Order: sequence, then structure tokens, then C-alpha cells
Amino acid sequence: MSSTTTTTTDNTIDTNNDYNNITINKPPTDQKSYKFLKLQKNQLEILLISDPQTQQSSAAMDIKVGHFSDHLPGIAHFCEHMCFLGSKKFPKEGEYQEFIKMNGGMTNAFTGAENTNYHFSVANNKLEEALDRFAQFFICPLFTESATFREINAVNSEHLKNRQEDIWREFQLFKSTANEKHPFSKFGTGNLKTLQEIPEMEGKSIRNILLNFYNQFYSANQMKLCILGNLPILELERIAIEKFSDIPNKGIVTNDFYPTPEVKVYNESDLQKFYKVKTVSNLRDLILLFPITVHTKLGNIFGRSELYKIKPERYISHLLGHESEGSLCSFLKSKGWINGLSAGPISKFSGCQHYNNIPVDNTCDNVDKVTVDKMEVQTILFNLTMELTIEGESHYQEIIKYIFEYIDLLKNPKNSNTTTDKVTVDKVTDNIPVDKVTVDNKNTKNSKNIIQKWVWNEMQFTSKLSFENLEMPRPLQLTTDMASNLQKYNPQDVISGSYLFEQFDENIILEMLNQLNVNNFNIYLMKQDWNDVTNVTTDNTVDNIPVDNVTSEKVTKNLWKEEKWYGTQYSVENLTLEFLEELKNIKHTTIELNFPKQNPFIPEDLSIRCLQKQKQQSSEPQELVNTDMDTTNLVNTDNTNLVNTEENNNTIVKEEEEKGPEKIEDWTDNEESKSRINFYFKQDSHFKTPRLSVFYHFTFPETYASPNTVVMIRLFTKLIDDYLNEQVYAAELAGLKYDLSVNTNGLTLLIIGYNDKLNLLNDLILKTMVKAALNGNFFNEERFHLVKESLQRTYFNFKFNQPYEHALVSTLQCLYKVKYTSLEYFDVIGEITFMEMYNFIYRWFKFMKFDILIHGNYTKEEATKLVKDSEKILFEDLQNLQKNYKIKVPKEEFNENILQLPLQKDVILPIKEYNLQNENNALEITYQISKRNLKIECIAELFLQLISTAYYTKLRTEEQLGYIVHSRLRNDHNILNISLIVQSNRFNPLICLGHSDYFIEKLLFKQVLENLNEDVLQSNISAIISKTLEKEKQMKMETVRHWSEIITKQFKFNRRFEKVKFFKEITKQDLIDFYFKYFTLNGNTTLNSDNSTTKNGNTNNESEYKRLIVMFYANKFEEEMKEFLETNKITNEMLGLDKLNKEDQLNDEKVIENKEEEKNEKKVEKEEGDNKEDEVKYERVEREIIVVKDLYQFKKTLPLYPSFHQY
Repeated sequence: MSSTTTTTTDNTIDTNNDYNNITINKPPTDQKSYKFLKLQKNQLEILLISDPQTQQSSAAMDIKVGHFSDHLPGIAHFCEHMCFLGSKKFPKEGEYQEFIKMNGGMTNAFTGAENTNYHFSVANNKLEEALDRFAQFFICPLFTESATFREINAVNSEHLKNRQEDIWREFQLFKSTANEKHPFSKFGTGNLKTLQEIPEMEGKSIRNILLNFYNQFYSANQMKLCILGNLPILELERIAIEKFSDIPNKGIVTNDFYPTPEVKVYNESDLQKFYKVKTVSNLRDLILLFPITVHTKLGNIFGRSELYKIKPERYISHLLGHESEGSLCSFLKSKGWINGLSAGPISKFSGCQHYNNIPVDNTCDNVDKVTVDKMEVQTILFNLTMELTIEGESHYQEIIKYIFEYIDLLKNPKNSNTTTDKVTVDKVTDNIPVDKVTVDNKNTKNSKNIIQKWVWNEMQFTSKLSFENLEMPRPLQLTTDMASNLQKYNPQDVISGSYLFEQFDENIILEMLNQLNVNNFNIYLMKQDWNDVTNVTTDNTVDNIPVDNVTSEKVTKNLWKEEKWYGTQYSVENLTLEFLEELKNIKHTTIELNFPKQNPFIPEDLSIRCLQKQKQQSSEPQELVNTDMDTTNLVNTDNTNLVNTEENNNTIVKEEEEKGPEKIEDWTDNEESKSRINFYFKQDSHFKTPRLSVFYHFTFPETYASPNTVVMIRLFTKLIDDYLNEQVYAAELAGLKYDLSVNTNGLTLLIIGYNDKLNLLNDLILKTMVKAALNGNFFNEERFHLVKESLQRTYFNFKFNQPYEHALVSTLQCLYKVKYTSLEYFDVIGEITFMEMYNFIYRWFKFMKFDILIHGNYTKEEATKLVKDSEKILFEDLQNLQKNYKIKVPKEEFNENILQLPLQKDVILPIKEYNLQNENNALEITYQISKRNLKIECIAELFLQLISTAYYTKLRTEEQLGYIVHSRLRNDHNILNISLIVQSNRFNPLICLGHSDYFIEKLLFKQVLENLNEDVLQSNISAIISKTLEKEKQMKMETVRHWSEIITKQFKFNRRFEKVKFFKEITKQDLIDFYFKYFTLNGNTTLNSDNSTTKNGNTNNESEYKRLIVMFYANKFEEEMKEFLETNKITNEMLGLDKLNKEDQLNDEKVIENKEEEKNEKKVEKEEGDNKEDEVKYERVEREIIVVKDLYQFKKTLPLYPSFHQY
């Protein structure tokens, strides 16, 4: 099971025995090799992962420094941005990103409270070169003056992007109202004010501040590196030592940015508050926040807190957030007060290290470390969040009381008058015998029998089950997670630490549980409609919500405040002593509130079907596989281990092995059954885990007939989810999940998880669907109105999405003949009644047929039985009704059609941003290519890979248009498009369009295509082939790929191998032809032997330029857009091209000047000549534009692409 390591005698490795020969605890299904090492030179800790079958390599560096270390708001985040912009060894801005992208990879980073994480993926053969560039982030970044000031705009744009997002506003409110002496109170993102204006006012250099921060905190002893590649461990070790040994070790102390232990996140004076918060979108949330502090012992060897082995917060979250019968959520929903509830940590962070109560600093050198434990403060911000109904809003006090009653049940289960006390502490579920569970009983000798050990045992078992059958993520996510985990877990637990419950410690669980009390919480009531927040009523209610018995003061005028960084409006009052005393004295008496029942969905049969088949087919005895995993406590009644320990070959997929699902024809002799059910099956033989995917596509008539029909069907699915929630929640805890959604032709039902009990969930869902469709009394009409109100708010809140998301939706609305949006759904949902919905569903449901794909750990016989059972459930009650239902069956399938944009014209759709408070503009430029076929699709993919980094670097890094600059390939119902996306708070959409056109029409060909040599082209082709052929890391992802072929009726299950053949044939001329044909008004261009281009009479490459431009402009930019909106004309001045030409000329002159200083005269003369063409002023090619005023009328004028074609 576990990887072993070889001892190295290299003096670059720390020879401490505690760091040598560490065995990584990994799932038996994981065949990768692991090695942990610590460099002696700089104390850098490294996890190496060798995976000979991977098609992509990856690496991540996690640094234990985040915005908690900021001495200037946002400096840690800003430092993360700046590390990407060149190093002493690789000084060119964007070179790193370009290298990664050109070699089939991607790169990103994030800054958290306590850590900053950088990561990338890349083609295997480029790993060492990529690591060389990556290591320079931490050795010698440039932080140039020009890049420094430009990148401040990027950070500011990122902040402004988030400023209208309620999740960011809510979290910063928690921070800004915390103890200002604690680093949690800081503003982590940074903006123009903190990173430029304040330093300038104080006469300080932001670059010097940045350098000081980097030099202080970017230290090797605080870094954790993870590298994954297809090379042997020793080769990875050589590269790691060579590339990363020069990172300086500054010897900084872990967590030295924390105050002393007595400084709490929230002082006593910050607690027992009632906050009323105005949200941007139409929310109605009630939040209780409990700050929990635990002093935990640090491990003697690795210095990590070992609280992760106990996971006490998981036990509390599990019970408070449970949704099955007897839970707090179930009870409050039954009263019609909430639509949902979640419970758990919203933030976890460490703190000051100390010996008992003595901080770890120079004064502690003489502390007797034998008698005094080294400790660390662990803080958990635990919250309960409830989505309130309209009625629930007026009952929020009762809701809070019931929460404290349930907390009392957890603290005092024996005082309960419910049946809970009949469940003994040692009882476990019927499916989990006691001898299956290993418990560390060292802390249970003096057990108070308060913590329900049977609940803990069940959690331990299901978590171990998840770990033993873990499907690893893709390399980029894996290295990111592992580098981060090295900061939190002991090296041997870097994979298992997130899953396994290793110790049962009742005292620590109780220590946390006891902090859920009336002295240690705040209440937050969050909603949009607080009337006039500057003039709240002065009586004893606010919007019909009683307050004077909850707060110590009546709400008066001008009590509303504004949070400093996001502008969130809120008011705060003290909770009354009477209300607090009432909460304090609450005892558990409500019989409906109880502990959850034992989970019936926990799997028992975990045998692997394909292995059983192999053994049955073999005439020779099968040798048992020997592992060093202790599975004695994880044995089923049939003596099958929790996992398959036989080797799992995660090889790159080979063409002869690429077998798609089989359409099963012999599952029934009934022709009527065959006519309404298409059954596809594939038994898994690759992943060898006890998982199954069952995907349904139900076809119904009239699904997409109008916005009304879509909304009624969506209400139907939401009511099913609501009805099933109590039962399905247990299934989810046991590793089973489902999703029921609406598509244009009916419903999609996806069920995934362990195969053993999946049929129970399958039957439960289908029976509920049938009963609900045929019985008008099945659903409670009161629940209908609650679900309807919640869905109505969801549609309404679309207005508050990001502007670029609005642009994406509007683009689809333009391109599809029929495409409804949330705004249209919102317009109709208010008028839909319960009976109207039911009558439609009753008629609609009777004309069902479906496709089903079963993929995974099933035999054909098991799959056939599931299909037959499903048929019986779905059609038995419908048959008589269908015979008696005298109505003409409508056409069953809705045919989607894509509109053909006008040739050699720009279609422009300008829309004012829905959220007037949002300062961002958005632009999506769509180049409509052609009907999809494999050749053109492969050329488009390669073309996009070649240009995307250059586009991003020019518009995002150099021009600083905005935080979001993106390019993507899009398939709209078999029609190929390339779209360019920009969101900017600095420039209006016309300026953004000008910058984009400047790049596409002037720079792209010269900078990317014309100078593309054969080696670079073949390297890019090799990288894209590797990505194409990479085997999925998770079985469900393979299911999704097969499913896409089925529902699109293409059935080309070997598609990726056919694409590889086309990739190998692509030439430079193909890419040039593609560019001129679809991105310019000039086609018919040929590449000459000297790389120049000439026009020719090739009619096969005439321009097919077709472009759609969707603009969302912010309220504050309306004046700048006025001339365009009134004249429907675009000038160079509107696009900012005069300024761009001037800047480009200055840049060219500067480049030539620099080259004159660096190179000899002869070479300079040549390069001056080379740059003459670049100095030519960019003249935008004139084209006809169509400004769309009435979208629906305009769409009627456009021809359609064929509804379907094979490709």
C-alpha cells in the first residue's frame, strides 16, 4: 500500500532520521511513488511524486505567509502577483506564462490568511525547464518599477470585481468587526488606496515596501514544495535539489505575526451582538457565528498541530448541519421557516506558539521542554447559516432558541426526554460491526458519555472508506493540495490527513462544544430590503421584525454604518440580558429534535466486478496480493476488503483500449420497451473501485416550449429535491450523490457513488418522480410556495452576477434561435400556481422515453436488472393512463438551432449593466467559425493555445485593462466559436474592443504566427496531444465524456484518437489560413518560403469573418458610450486607437534605443529595419456594423445552421 523510500547519502539532504525514510500513507488504489525530503542547505521541505503514467507534470509551492502578515493591506497578495512578472534569470514579462501555456499547461496562485500557494502544470518533457523558471520566483524576482505600478491596477481590478459579491462583503464584515489587534481583522486583497495612495501620502516607495515584505517572509524554512512528474524519484530529487537549493533560508519563526495567546479574534466587548446587514442580492440569511479557540499540543518531530487526527469540529458540524429526520434543519423546514441550513467552520487558522502559557520567543530558551508541552493556538470560526423563508424572517428569535436547544441536546444527551438515550455510546450502525472501527481510547478512560461514539464511529468508517477508495485529482490540483497539506499535516499524513479520524478525544470535542454558548456568539441577519437604511423606523420593529426583546436599544435613525473596504451597510446592537438569559436556560425538550438515525446507505459489498470476472475466467489459482496495509478492522461479512489491492494501471489510454459503452439490445424482448429506452453499458476495468455512474436523459414533449414550461419543470425538480432531502442526505454522507436538472428536451438525472446501495437511491428518486407527477396531493402546496419564492429570488439575483457572466449569457441568447434567460424566467414565475404546475406535469410526464448509461463496477446482469426495475417504476402506472389519455402526442424533441451571423460584419449588442452599483464593464467578442468537424476543431484548439497567453499578457499584464482577460473555444450545438472576454473597471467596452482589435489585427500575426518555427509548432502539437490522450483521473469524468457522445448522438467514443491524427497533420500554413479566414476581412493569404505572405486567388480561403460583440457597460461609463449609442458608429477615437498607436510608437523607439546600446552597429541596423513595419500606424479595417436594438426582431433576419450533423 505505502511507498517506501531509499536512503540517500547526498549531503544536500537533511540526515535527521525523523525526516528520512518517511512512508507516505496512501490509498491502495494509488500506484504512484512518493518521497519526502528536507534540504539541508535551506531547510526546504519537498514531496516528490513519481507517476510513470501521467501525461502532465506539475509542481506547487506553498509559503506560510498570507495577509495575516500584512503591514500594509494587500501587500502579501500584491507580492503574489508580482512574482509572475519576471526574474533576474528570466527577465521578460509573461515569458513564464507563455512557456507554460505553449507546453500544454496552466499556472495560477492564491493568497490566503496564512499561506500563499503558487502552482503550474506542464508537458512531461518540459518539467525541468518549467521548474527552473518557477524556482526563480523564490530566488530572485525582479519587481521592476514599471511592473509594480501597473500590477497595482490588476489588484485593484480584482478587488472591484469582488466588491459587489455578497460572499466577500459578508466575510470582510466578520473581519472588520473583529478585534483590531488580531490579524484576522485585516483587509487582505488590497486596492489602489492601500497600495498606491497611502504610501504616496506617507512618502514611501511601494516597491521598497514590497521588497522588504518579500525579503522578510519568503524564506525556504517556511516553504513546502510538491513536484509530480513521470520521471523516477531519484531524477525528480536531483532536479529539486538543483533548482531549489538556492532559495535563501532567513530562519523566520512560524506564526511570528500572531499576537500573544490572550489576544482573541473577538474580545468580550465584540460578542453578544446583533448585526443587521444590507446585501447586494436578494438574500435572506440568518447567521450565528461562534469563535472557538483550542490550545493544541504540537508534534515533537515535525512541529505541526495534531488536531487534524481528532477532527473535533467535524463531529459538531456533522450533527448541527445534519438534514435527516430529527435534525435541526428538518425540524425548522417542517415549520416553514427555512429552506436550508449549513454548519461548520468558515475559517480555521493557527496562532501564537507557546509553552503552556509562555510565548515561544527568545525568553523561552531555558524552558524545561521535558516537563512543559509546546502548544499552539488553534482558532475556528464556526457558524450556522440558514436561508430564511419570508415567514422564517419573522420567527428568527424562535429559530435561535431551537438552535440553542439542539446544542443543549449535544451537551446533555442523557437529560433528553427523547429516544436518544436508548442508544448506547458504544453502539454503531448495523452495517458497521464494532470490530470494524479502530478507536484510540487513551482519552476515554474518564468518559462522560456525552459524545455519541456511535456517531463518531460512523464518521470514522465512512471517511476511511473514502480514503481507501480515493480517486486522485488531476496533477495540478494534487500538487496544490499536497503542498498546502504539508503545512498542516505531518509528512506521512499529507494525503490521509484530510480524511482519517485517528483519535477519539472526548475532552477536546467537549472543549469545542462548550464554546457554543450565549457568551460567545454574534447574530447576523442579512437581507436586501431594509427599507431606507439611512432612515430606519424608530419604533420597536424593523420591517415587522421585533427587536426590543432581542437588542438592548431600539433602532433609531442614522445607526447604519458602512464597512470600510466593501461599503457594506450594517447596524449593530447589543443583545438584551433577558434574551441571553432565556437562551442560557434553554433545555432540550422538543421531541422532534434528536440525533440522526443510523445510515442505511453505507455500502457493504465492495468487491470489484472486473477482478471477479478475471478470476472466474482463469483456470489457475489466484495468488493473493500482499500489502503492508492493516485491513483487519475493515472487513465485510463476505471477507472482501474495503478496497481492491490489485495493481491499478493508470496508464495513458491506448487506441486499442479505448472502448466506449455498448448499446445493449438484448436486455428485453419487448419491442415497446426498446422503443422508449436506449440502454448503454460499460463495465469499468481501469479504475477498479467500487463506484458506479448512472446517467439518465429523459425526453419529454414541450419542455422548452416557453419560459413558463421551463419554470414549471424546474419547480417540479426543486420540489422533488426538497421532498427527498431528509432521506438523500444520509446517502450523500455514505458517498452517494444525485443531481436532477432540466435540459431543453426534458430532464437529466445523474447518480454517482458506491455501487452497493446505489439501486436503493435510484429507486427512491424514480418512485418519487412518478408519484409526484401523477398525484396532485403528493406535494404540500405550502412547500410549493416556499420553493417557488426561493427560485424566484434565484432568478432575480442573476442581475447581481458579474458583468462578464451577463455577457456570456447574452451571447448565447444572440446565437441560439431560442435561448431563455433567468430574467425571462423571473418575469413569469410569479404568476404560476400550484395547480397550473401540476396539471402541466401530469400531462407532460406521460410521454416519456429515456436514454440510460450505466458505467462502473457492475456486471451486465446487474445493469440490466437496474434498467428493468427502473422501467417498471417509471412506466407501470403510466401505461393505462397513456391508453386513456386522448391527446395528440406533440413532437418529442426540441431541435436547437444556431443562427448564422452576417458575413464580414460586426454585430454589436450594447446593454447597460443590470446592477447599477457595479463599476465593471464587460465585453465578449465571439468569432463564429463553422460547423464543427474534427480538422477545424483541432486547428482551432492549437490556434487558441498559441495566442491565449500573448492575448492575456498584452491586455491584462501590459495594458491593465482589467482583472479578467480570457480566451476560449466554445461549441454551441456543434457550431465552433472562439470568444475573447474582458472585464474592466478602468475602460469602457469600446476602449476594450479597440485594445482587442489592435492585438488581433496588428500584433497577433507578427508576434505569434509569422515567427512560428517548426520546433515550437511541434512542441505545441506534442503538448496538446498529451492533454488529449490523458486518461481521466476519476471514473465519473470518463462517464461524462461517454455521455456527451450519447446525448449529442455522435457516438464517436474514440474521438480523441481521431483528433490526434488531425493534430499531427497541422502545418503553419493551416494556422495562418485559419487566422486570415476567420479573424480578418482578408482571406487568400499564402506563406512564402521566407516567411512572408502574399495574396492569391485561392477561393477556398476566402474570408468567412463573422463576429458578435456583446457589451455590458457600467452606469458610470454611460456618458462615454453616449455618442456610439446615438450614432451607431465607431470611430478610432472611441476605440482609443490614436493613443494606442502613439504608445506603440514610443515603445518601438525605446526598444530600438535599448538594442542600440546592447548590440553592435550592424545588428542594430538590421533590427531597425525589422521594426520599420511595426512602426507603421495601425489602421483598423473598416467594416459594416449592425447595432442591435431589438434582439428578437434581429434574430428573425438571420439564417440557421442545420440542427444536427455528424462530425
